[in-house]
Amino acid sequence: MSLELPVRELPVLRDTDLVVVGGSLSGVAAALGAAGTGARVCLVESSTYLGREVTGSLRLWLSRDDVAHADAGGVLRALTGDAIPDGLDRRDEVAIWPDAAKRRLEEQLEEAGVSLLYATRPVALWPEFGSVGGVVVANKSGRQLLRAARVMLASEAAGLLRPDVRSSADCWFTVELTGSGCTLERPRLRDIGPELGLAGNQIRLHPGYREVGHVLVECRASLLRSDLGGPGGSMADRARRLGMSVYSHLTVTDPDFAGSWPAAVSYRPLVAAPEERPEPPDGVTLLDPPDGWLGLLGRPEPTTRLARLVDAAAEAGTQWDRSVASGEVEHPRRADAPERTVLEVREPEPPAHWIVPTEPAGPAPIAHVLTTDVLVVGGGSSGVSGAVAAAGEGASTVLVDANPGLGGTGTYGGVDSYWFGRRDGLATPNRRAVSAAHRALGLPGGSGKGWNIEVKADALLGLALAAGVRTITDSVVFGVIMNGDRVTGVVLASPDGIVAVKSKIIIDATGDADLAVAAGAPVRHGSDRSHASMWYSLAQFVEPGRTRNNFGGVLDMDDVVDYTRAVVAARRRGGDDLHDHGVYLAARESRNIVGETTITMRDQLVRQHFDDVINVHFSNHDIKGKSESIWTLMGLIPPNLEIEVPYRALLPREVDGLLVAGKAISVTHDGLAAVRMQSDLENLGAVAGIIAAGCAQAGATPRTLDLPPLQRRLAALGAFDPELLRRPPGPQPVSADVDDLISRALRQVPLHAYSHGSMTRVHRDGIPFVDLVLHPDPATTERVAERMAEVTGEHRMVLARVLVCRGDHRGSSAIVHELERAFGAESGLPERRSMIKHAQLPPDQAAMPDEAYLLYTLGLARDPAAIPLWQHVADRVDASPEAIRSMTAGTFAYVDAVAYGAARLGDPRSLPALQQLQNRPTLHGQHRPSGFEADVFQERQAMLELALAGARARSGDRAGVRILTIFLGDSRGPFRRQAHTELRLLFGRDLGHRPEAWLDLLEATGLAPNPLPPDADLLAPDGLGAGSAASPAVDSELAPVRET
Repeated sequence: MSLELPVRELPVLRDTDLVVVGGSLSGVAAALGAAGTGARVCLVESSTYLGREVTGSLRLWLSRDDVAHADAGGVLRALTGDAIPDGLDRRDEVAIWPDAAKRRLEEQLEEAGVSLLYATRPVALWPEFGSVGGVVVANKSGRQLLRAARVMLASEAAGLLRPDVRSSADCWFTVELTGSGCTLERPRLRDIGPELGLAGNQIRLHPGYREVGHVLVECRASLLRSDLGGPGGSMADRARRLGMSVYSHLTVTDPDFAGSWPAAVSYRPLVAAPEERPEPPDGVTLLDPPDGWLGLLGRPEPTTRLARLVDAAAEAGTQWDRSVASGEVEHPRRADAPERTVLEVREPEPPAHWIVPTEPAGPAPIAHVLTTDVLVVGGGSSGVSGAVAAAGEGASTVLVDANPGLGGTGTYGGVDSYWFGRRDGLATPNRRAVSAAHRALGLPGGSGKGWNIEVKADALLGLALAAGVRTITDSVVFGVIMNGDRVTGVVLASPDGIVAVKSKIIIDATGDADLAVAAGAPVRHGSDRSHASMWYSLAQFVEPGRTRNNFGGVLDMDDVVDYTRAVVAARRRGGDDLHDHGVYLAARESRNIVGETTITMRDQLVRQHFDDVINVHFSNHDIKGKSESIWTLMGLIPPNLEIEVPYRALLPREVDGLLVAGKAISVTHDGLAAVRMQSDLENLGAVAGIIAAGCAQAGATPRTLDLPPLQRRLAALGAFDPELLRRPPGPQPVSADVDDLISRALRQVPLHAYSHGSMTRVHRDGIPFVDLVLHPDPATTERVAERMAEVTGEHRMVLARVLVCRGDHRGSSAIVHELERAFGAESGLPERRSMIKHAQLPPDQAAMPDEAYLLYTLGLARDPAAIPLWQHVADRVDASPEAIRSMTAGTFAYVDAVAYGAARLGDPRSLPALQQLQNRPTLHGQHRPSGFEADVFQERQAMLELALAGARARSGDRAGVRILTIFLGDSRGPFRRQAHTELRLLFGRDLGHRPEAWLDLLEATGLAPNPLPPDADLLAPDGLGAGSAASPAVDSELAPVRET
């Protein structure tokens, strides 16, 4: 019996004249041609770049004749620029600079007004019967309808009409090499060993666009097309593995390549089109002729055919309105077709700010159905080790990933080394295999100090295949199959159509909680109030095969439109001289499940032991972005800690059958900073794989599993010290000797000095400052006040912070006096004088001037004596763009600290300072209704504008509300979300994302001062913001712990 998706109301994400499916050269040309006639055009591309025949296949060369015959403003000219730069032409070829080509193609679409959607796959023409009216597409946001009068399909989208069922096909792929010996003057053929199985036992070598040390190796082979998820991987997997074999062969047989290394292998190999193509229904145009681009491959002679091909697509675009859809859409269902079973499928709810109509779509037939014991979705740090571990336990295992290969952040994300994290544990064999792959190729690295990302990707694929894991890459999950509240499978959009994978147990290793979101489980988006999250990255390749750290920028993973914006913005970052950007948008933080247990930063500081511990992580407090924990805002930057991960943090609420591994486990924004290291996530994935296999073999669900026997086995395998199983649950007890705690706290000054230890040092002692703040003995407060009177300087300020946290006004009074002294001693504001280890551009690592830490602490105290100090900041802060970027000026922290305190005080007397700050050019007018920001600091200026607007609204200023409503329409998803959350908390109701609704409410009810309540500092879906037992004036991270 066949399966199909149910009828579903889909959001009409775009309502246009023409939808072009496929961002190939022909697709871009057709979109530009249609836009030139005034048509409204949307172009959909399944990857994160355009010009895939060139940029995805790495065929980074064109015939000079093609370029010469191309229009000056045409698509081909975009690949090389308006002129052929010196050094880029090699006799009969023009070499292509990939990053510049991708940018120019995007710019052409933007200038023409073409709407672009990345990371989006077509799954069906719409409607099922009748006149073609658009395309149904799938992505991380679920499915949407792109309604249009006409649809054009580039060659790579022809499978939408008829799946490719060939058993094998000719495939062209490219191996990009770099190194001192890799230099060519002109293209040339080279014989190669017959054992590789390449067509004609030959390869063609092409000079890269770089003058020296850059060669592109063109390969052709007839490769098997195995069944989806079959042994040996996909055709792209086979091409990638063969490409690495070609590289190995060259380094052994050709001295010119002995010192080279592999920079990349084709992300999207080119596959010869079937001899017969389906006849499209009326209203649908196939852009490329049957032989298309592939008719040009392997020809050494110059040809103008490519130029004609692209020109023909552009001409088709100008004729888009001819024969507008009037025929019937061909559908595989017929009267004699087998009966179909409708699956119970849940998909992500559309983002709340999508104020669009809906249309019914479906039922949609499912092209392929797989069954397995364990399904792992996400082939990154946790996913590969989870799949290999599950298969090693004897469970049949399927691994799905949206990227063209495996490795996630560690490969396609461009992060080619470990930071902190345990290097032992269950994933140790995987790491050894990666090191061995480097040694076998004579390459350095492979260990924690760095690796070649192509070698690692190939090694991980080899590991998975050797373990018997069936892999499905280049596919996006858009829904989950449900049986009541239990997840029993997924549906995904693949190059081969819609696929259903049914499984006994499922691991969500996407890093973004994609499956949990689709199933309806609650999640967090960054911090709980402002939704601040750690930065994302699109890998920056400074030269072929070599990346640099470049995380920065904000992203809402719920929204494919914001995802596309983030890709386009990131491609404009890093400078015009970059070789290329990566293909995977890697976020340090996006969404985290709300699990049965949530790991907080407080748990880490008090050395919390969980009775269901399954893994131990190790890191510094690596907060890359805006910290929102009161601990760090007061100046405590934690030491390197070992952190227990409880099993319940992998269990999303409200659903069963699903384990979440990777960085999307249940953890707070600031708690995530120390549990997200790659090697730790690899270990966590292996733990999840073993547990999932245990569930499948026992017929249990994650919630009914008998955990203690598995814990003992995990401990024996090295996931954690078996001694932990004998400890009572709870925080590490604190000393009853308060005087001793005070003396020890005063020896650790300043508080951020904890972060100065070496990367291998593990801090296992208590943190006296934390123990004093949380001490259960009420007499502690008076003893701390007595000692504060006896000390001065930084020592006095450490104890003043303790008193503020314990609700004693003497602490805030001491801080006010110290800030008055510090502010009076300088004409401006004090800069950061202390070294904060690993700090980069602000906000980062909670690095700021010591005086800013004190301002934040005053905000927690809710003391009106802070208002004159806020005015002092408003009078003297340097809010120039240069100062906001400065690692020492502290401008971001000073402004945010004022907003932090004013929002908690809710006093109209703070408005002059807030308004004066907001009048600075960099702190107002940062709203962007459309487009993107190439400069990440313009985004950070918007963060400050929102913080000030929220504080003004909390202080009774209607202008603050108006600014918040403006940001409801911002093009950057996290700012929309923050504005909506702020309005919802301010008014105690939810009126959605229509600004006029909130403004009408403001007129109807007025606005009185409304300070943030004490329990709002850690607002979360599961009520983690409950008031503190230590003091009604502080948040729940400050609840006391027991003494010994």
